[in-house]
Amino acid sequence: MMADLQRQTVALNELDWSDDRFRMSYFRDESHLRSSIGRVGLLHLPLVQVEENGRYRIVSGWRRLMAIRELGWTEVKCSVLPRSADMLEWYRRVLEENLSVRELNLVEKAHVLGCLRGVFRLPEDVVRTEYLPLLGFGRDPLWVARLEKVLEMAPLAQKALAEDRLSWEMIDFLAKLPRADQEAFVDAVLQLGMGKNRQREAALLLSDLSRRIEQSVAEILSGEECRRIVGKQQPAGARQSEFFAWLRRRRYPLFSRLEDAFRQWVRELHLPPNVQIEHSPYFESARGQVVIRFRSAEECEKGVRALAERAASGQLRRLEEFLNPKLQEQI
Repeated sequence: MMADLQRQTVALNELDWSDDRFRMSYFRDESHLRSSIGRVGLLHLPLVQVEENGRYRIVSGWRRLMAIRELGWTEVKCSVLPRSADMLEWYRRVLEENLSVRELNLVEKAHVLGCLRGVFRLPEDVVRTEYLPLLGFGRDPLWVARLEKVLEMAPLAQKALAEDRLSWEMIDFLAKLPRADQEAFVDAVLQLGMGKNRQREAALLLSDLSRRIEQSVAEILSGEECRRIVGKQQPAGARQSEFFAWLRRRRYPLFSRLEDAFRQWVRELHLPPNVQIEHSPYFESARGQVVIRFRSAEECEKGVRALAERAASGQLRRLEEFLNPKLQEQI
């Protein structure tokens, strides 16, 4: 690919570091690359293009060039493209070369699309039919809009996406939020170690709660009780459970109040461990159920007797309060 290009030594201060239109590497650990270059030198030459002002635009090799800059080099040998080069053709070559040796992360794919649309002004149908399949998205037009949203997201959100710690399903949710809300949400996700299903659940609850109480996501998550839960010195699973219980209490205050009262009432019945009284989901139906788990006839009979005793004493009558919507408001 580079055999017919001119090679020359370029001073690092002659590179146009501000022009990152062709950059393809984002949010990667460069320590191994720096160590490798420090030991054996630069085996693959960066590709640059001469600009009208005499400086050099980086076309390929951003990671290598940033590594040697950190190593203290002052100059580097490069392959140099003339100003007359067909840059779309070369960009396609560089893209396919990158894809042949590594998987681009989601943010890198977004930058590829941004370059194709913003620098080369390719029509959406060309991007969709020729480049989306290369990037692993088939020809789904939704990914064009979705990847454009990634480029507008807060850096913390982009980093989490690139590291696959944030679900791609969160892109559309986060794109609707101001950057402060994006960062607050992603920070909570990372600190609590939420999996992708939990992220989706948190997004739904926070969206509903934000509309209901007219507070931003950042304001909700910066509250004292939330910060206390997130910052606890406990395993992530325990903190997640407490976080979602807190979030549901705020989103569904009546349900939470009923749930707490119901659990307390069941505890006070002192039923055998194999007997459970359950309400309908979210108390939406005037139907409950009793579950008796047993491994013998005697164990079953013991559970039935316990229920009969509570019924005879009138202790079960409070069920009507939990199952009747007209009485629930009084609890």
